[in-house]
Amino acid sequence: MEEKIGIIGAGRLGSGLARALREVGCSVVAVCDKEEAKGQTCAGLCGENTKYYPIEDLPEELTILFLTVPDDTLPVVARQLALIKPITGHTIIAHTSGALASDVLSDLLPRTELIASMHPVQTLSGSENDWKRLFGIYFSLEGNPIALQRLQQLLQKLNGQVFTIDKKDKGLYHLGCVFASNYLVAVFAAATQIFQRIGFPEKKASKILEPLMMASANNVRQTGTARAATGPITRGDVGTVSRHIEELQRNLPELLPSYLALGQQLTDLVKDLPTTNQERVHEIQELISQKQKELFHQTS
Repeated sequence: MEEKIGIIGAGRLGSGLARALREVGCSVVAVCDKEEAKGQTCAGLCGENTKYYPIEDLPEELTILFLTVPDDTLPVVARQLALIKPITGHTIIAHTSGALASDVLSDLLPRTELIASMHPVQTLSGSENDWKRLFGIYFSLEGNPIALQRLQQLLQKLNGQVFTIDKKDKGLYHLGCVFASNYLVAVFAAATQIFQRIGFPEKKASKILEPLMMASANNVRQTGTARAATGPITRGDVGTVSRHIEELQRNLPELLPSYLALGQQLTDLVKDLPTTNQERVHEIQELISQKQKELFHQTS
């Protein structure tokens, strides 16, 4: 059976998903967005067979409907869809939230049991080539088993790797994704902020630090997290860590809590490696712990 696909939400993910599916020959029939101009633009990128529709006019031929809308909007969209004719017992309704389970769409159960969540483990920048990032990646699936089977068959067209997740684990799963993506951006921003303090413009700082960040990510891929760790904590350089703390206290105190929290995480990561000087790493742990206690008392 050829799936007839609709997408509600023509933002980064919705537009990218529509284009990627269209590029592999899937039948993307309908695009819907509360902003008609965005919906029309997305539909136009998919070719003449993809049309824009208001939500109340979605075509009856749809067999899969993806909801690529903000998390807080999902219950509202589900209630709207529960009232319209095209949703039948054969229609899969899948949202793409990483944080929420499929049961956020429970208002649709009287119309179809085929509700699911489908989340790409990927970040999209909003560029015109975002759709290419959806090939050959991992997708998490959760929800009705029949819906998941059909979604897996669809994702195979994108060379997607699929894994299922229990709905009770969606919160932790999404936290992992946030640390790997959003917080990585925050850490890089902190590094460029420090470089700006010594006179480098942001763009120059980014260019200087980017190879270091990319090499670290590549090391993690090749050797795992613990063995990829380098730097003063891994070497047990107590004095260097102490000077880092002093520099932040004088120049960028707003970054100190992050430095301490990440430092504590890193000491836990490397303390049991055979190459680690455990006595010195323990000293660093104690130093970090003491500074964290001082910060807590200062703010309480």
